[in-house]
Amino acid sequence: MNWCAYYHKQANIFLNHLSSYSKAQKEAARQRLVYTPNSLMISNDKAERFPEDKIESLIHEGFITRGNQDYRSQAMTMLLNYGGLRKSEIFHIFTSDITIHPNHPDEALIRVYHPVYGRSPDPRYKNRAEYLKTETTYKSRNTYRITERLYSGWKNPLMTSKEGYFEVIFNPTHKAKEFLNIWVKSTALCFVLLKNNTRTKNQP
Repeated sequence: MNWCAYYHKQANIFLNHLSSYSKAQKEAARQRLVYTPNSLMISNDKAERFPEDKIESLIHEGFITRGNQDYRSQAMTMLLNYGGLRKSEIFHIFTSDITIHPNHPDEALIRVYHPVYGRSPDPRYKNRAEYLKTETTYKSRNTYRITERLYSGWKNPLMTSKEGYFEVIFNPTHKAKEFLNIWVKSTALCFVLLKNNTRTKNQP
């Protein structure tokens, strides 16, 4: 670096041919490397964490609205706490991404696909972005502006399949069974509500 600086300086001196090459070489050898070490990032503040011994109470007692269980919120909380998902990753899951595990029929299998390049739920489209653009009025949620309500971030987690997804691994593993039970109740409730709404609209 010292030699680069020397040659750059000499190139802009009118009488550079009068400079001593040997003297400059000796001075460059005596130069000391001076640098400012990177400061350590230290935080003494403890991260706020929901009490582990209260999680089960939160799931089963904390999501009751007008006497009815909010199964959707229960499922989301289980994915966060027992599935290890980020909050933003939950909002990229389609209902078709939650299925019954082929090797463990009493457990749920959940795949989180890349919101843009993940495999489309409809094989006619090459990826999820194309599917959403063609079949819906939405787009991949990570492509909205950060100030928009539908925006949800994506941290580029490690994908475990060429189809652009990773599978949720529950810890402890038996929580996959509990999640499936909650998910079945949630979808059954949605079906009942949809059926009732359809009847109401068709009434004269």
